[in-house]
Amino acid sequence: MADRIWALPLKVSAPASERVRNNRALVVSWLAGFPRQIPVALLVAAGYYLGTKIGFLLTPKQMPIATYWPSNAVLLASFLLTPYSMWWVILLAVLPAHLLVQLPAGVPIATACGWFVSNGAEALLGAACIRHFKKPEELFETVPGVLVFLGFAVVFAPLASSFVDAAVVVSTGLGNGYWRLWTARLFSNMLAELTVAPTIILLVLKWRSWVQRLTTSRVIEALLLAVGIIGVSCAVFGNTSPTRPALMYSPLPLLVWIVVRFGVGGLYPSLLSIALISMWNVIRGRDPFILAPMAQNILGIQIFLSTVALPMMLLAAVLAERRAVTESLRQSRRRLIDAQEQERRRIARELHDDIGQQLTLLQLELDQVRGQSAEPLKPLLDKLYRQASDASDAARTISHKLHSVQLEFLGLVPALRNLCDTVRKEASVDVVFTEENVPTCIDPQLSLCLYRVTQEALHNVARHSHAHKVAIRLLGRGEWLSLYIADDGVGIAKERGHAVALGLESMRERVVLVGGTFTLASGPMSGTRIEATIPLKSPES
Repeated sequence: MADRIWALPLKVSAPASERVRNNRALVVSWLAGFPRQIPVALLVAAGYYLGTKIGFLLTPKQMPIATYWPSNAVLLASFLLTPYSMWWVILLAVLPAHLLVQLPAGVPIATACGWFVSNGAEALLGAACIRHFKKPEELFETVPGVLVFLGFAVVFAPLASSFVDAAVVVSTGLGNGYWRLWTARLFSNMLAELTVAPTIILLVLKWRSWVQRLTTSRVIEALLLAVGIIGVSCAVFGNTSPTRPALMYSPLPLLVWIVVRFGVGGLYPSLLSIALISMWNVIRGRDPFILAPMAQNILGIQIFLSTVALPMMLLAAVLAERRAVTESLRQSRRRLIDAQEQERRRIARELHDDIGQQLTLLQLELDQVRGQSAEPLKPLLDKLYRQASDASDAARTISHKLHSVQLEFLGLVPALRNLCDTVRKEASVDVVFTEENVPTCIDPQLSLCLYRVTQEALHNVARHSHAHKVAIRLLGRGEWLSLYIADDGVGIAKERGHAVALGLESMRERVVLVGGTFTLASGPMSGTRIEATIPLKSPES
């Protein structure tokens, strides 16, 4: 009995000590990451401070609720982009920033504290619900992700927190009319969540890929669209002439253009610009409605912008999903072509190293037997020797067609010259090859692409075109490399079009997969002309 009594504390204390060690390890690991958390928390606090200042600037006189409140959206975006363990650090960093901007503006301390509770609760509620269903990377480029964001960040969280916010304003005597305040706060936060939070999240997650895809033409197009959106918004929402509410729809064509050309990366900054410009003008009495009371004007523009944003978000998500499917198919086709090339290489190696070597040994043995055999058997042995020699040459030819050793070791231009010489001898077609300004070092993937296109085109010429002459020209032009192939054959007639369709599709597929363009021109008895232009920089690099 005594043994059992003394054993009891030992069984209880062991798990307790284990828990202490685990908790100590968690604290140590959290403290180790604390220096990295401080800059992020300070950055969020600065963004919250700036968002609150903007909210006060967009608050009409004699009204306690702003027309546009970005600070909650900044807080929501930070929660979605950081781990759960860091959320309370962000809240601690944001509290001083909140009081620093609220109290000097004349907001009572009780109201300021109540607003901090409602703002934090809104961001926490929205972020927790969203992250339960979707990752931040999945929110804006898929339709389910957009619906989750709209449901929790734009509707549910602002709807719930607005009850607290309006109650704080009424109970502290800063305003009256509970439902009017609730409505104003709801739509101001919904509009900010629609525009500010997605812009921040996408900027943090996607800026590297955006920069990598930048070209001079896209930069110019983006700048022109940005000037257009800002200019049209200023003209429409800064209107001081008689009422023209229909002008509010003027930015829509530009928004559609932006969605189609730049996707979510262009949509949300554009919506943010329109929202800021419209809210800035409406509180100064400049808007398409003019003759209506300011409160109605504000609500009307908030509802209008929210209504415009919803279909644009869904359209951007649908287009992003289609691009993702297209890219997935493109990668699948690339993998299939890579697998085909690997299989070609394997078969060519086996033909050359295995069957070719066996045929060579067979030739040597037949030659040896031929020298030692009786005279009546020599004609038969000579015939077998020639057949073995022809089989060896055929295996070597097939091996080189499947995988060009010259392309791998000598480069594109020598390999094409050898290919043209081979076709000239085998098909009795005059093949003229010229090259100009071709770089000495070309990406192997691009070289293989142009070699296969030329090989397939010459194969079609030899088998189908009845051509007497083929002109092949390889031309380097700055960042691009162009291949021109023209023959004087009968063209691609309808009755035999299916015979070459697979080869033409293979050529086009190869060129498109490396980021190039492929054009084909052919007519009855007028020959065939092929042009393939590819970038010298492989899309994979």
